[in-house]
Amino acid sequence: MSNTIAIEKLNNMMSSKVAIGEDIGRDIPIIDDKTEEIIAVDLGGVIKMGGPGFSKDHLDRIEASWGDRPDHLSGHSKSTTAEELQGYWNDFQDELESDLHWDKAAWYQPLHSYPDTWGIYIKQDALLKLSIRMSRFMPNQIQFSSVTTTTLYKLAWLCFFYHEYFHHMVESFATWAEQINNIPIFLDYNRKIYSPTIKSDNKETQDLNIEEALANVNILRELTSKNFSIFDVSLLLSARQYLLYSFDYSPGGYRRAKDFFSEKNAIRLKTKVFKKYINLLKSQIIDGKLEPSTDQNLWDYHPIQIKPMVSTYQIPCWTVIPKKFL
Repeated sequence: MSNTIAIEKLNNMMSSKVAIGEDIGRDIPIIDDKTEEIIAVDLGGVIKMGGPGFSKDHLDRIEASWGDRPDHLSGHSKSTTAEELQGYWNDFQDELESDLHWDKAAWYQPLHSYPDTWGIYIKQDALLKLSIRMSRFMPNQIQFSSVTTTTLYKLAWLCFFYHEYFHHMVESFATWAEQINNIPIFLDYNRKIYSPTIKSDNKETQDLNIEEALANVNILRELTSKNFSIFDVSLLLSARQYLLYSFDYSPGGYRRAKDFFSEKNAIRLKTKVFKKYINLLKSQIIDGKLEPSTDQNLWDYHPIQIKPMVSTYQIPCWTVIPKKFL
């Protein structure tokens, strides 16, 4: 589906009283036209080809980092004790907290605010950083190769993609609700709930933003979907392990994603907890309140759910690439 057709599809869903093009209060990074270029990409292309702008410089830098893994770290191996892994992680903490904020590395521009340039944007330098960080959680028996490195790059791209895709799902839900209620639900939700919580200087207040937590949960859920079945299982498990540990060092809101998974089995989603917070988010969006009055149990039987109006293979998506690599 072209960008024009997708916009028309969403526009037709919107009420005449719900104007698009308004600032909803989310901080969207600005692309520097002098130093950066955007290249259109799609999910299928990334899975099959490895993504745009994947350069030999990236291969070399990931290979150089391969030796940074300590001898005791063996990815998801049972031989790695919790104490050993935590000790390694403590050494890695400063780097984690430095410069890989999810919604600066990648972001979703909602149609409500960006009717001409809406979609998912992912920075190439962030893909490199995430690829390197995930590589440090690979089992030691996996040796560096161009195939492994390309897989890491794909996994990094897909992790960012599925986080941002959840934001599209939220906008889609609000758009369906706007069609029924004829009021600016998405605008109200962002101005009254999303922005005040995520922009707070207090982590506990940030933790009230459940959309970002659920967006991170969406990554881990997708890592077991058919889109990832082509990847080596050990690489997938290692990527999941990296993500689960990295959430502890994420900003408020984002870090709560780990609460949705069993401590004894990081692969298993706590379905009741997930369902509870999905329903809470729906009620927050409808009511425009952190503590909504809408009965959350009603959503189990309601036809409107948090699901996308544009599929993963159709949503507009770009990789932001420094012009020096072009």
